[in-house]
Amino acid sequence: MVLSDAGTYTCRVSNDAGSVLSEPAVVEVTVGIEEHINNFILSPNPTSDNITISMDIIESGNIGISLTDISGAELMQLHSSFEDAHTFTKTFSIKHLPTGMYFLQISHNGNVRTEKIVKE
Repeated sequence: MVLSDAGTYTCRVSNDAGSVLSEPAVVEVTVGIEEHINNFILSPNPTSDNITISMDIIESGNIGISLTDISGAELMQLHSSFEDAHTFTKTFSIKHLPTGMYFLQISHNGNVRTEKIVKE
């Protein structure tokens, strides 16, 4: 579903006996981060030292990137700035972290995407 799908809809059901029109239903579309960021790549994953994030920012806005542990505690704020629409690529070092699973949280104007990172 995309933003342009929002609106009021009815449904007509027909058979040999006739047809019935439903009551109007309002469809609202919530725009998530996927509407603002495309072609997201996180590599290499698993990694032992560096992780590279690449994404196409298709709508200007505030971008925040943070790393959390499995309990959700923020370990590092990796990036925080206003970004115009462009291809964003950045490499971050995580070699100082112990082996384990972590989560990368990418926010864009209040919408959040979470990706798992495995540190070897």
